[in-house]
Amino acid sequence: PALTAPDLRVLRSGLCAGLGWTVLPGYLTSAERAACTLVEIAAPVRVPTNAFYLVWAKSSLRHPRVALARDALIGALRP
Repeated sequence: PALTAPDLRVLRSGLCAGLGWTVLPGYLTSAERAACTLVEIAAPVRVPTNAFYLVWAKSSLRHPRVALARDALIGALRP
């Protein structure tokens, strides 16, 4: 980040002065968006997906606790 601030209104003022871009809640920018001082960038139509891979060493499954944890994770991550 090039700038951090303890108050989001400071970031909003910087945006209105033309200093880059940021992510702000809608309630802080509603007046500026209505006046076309700030422009909202639309969210992407397609949301990116993240794949998770559970990897373990076969020898570690000899321990009952490790096998139980592995089975619990697989059950929780299954769609």
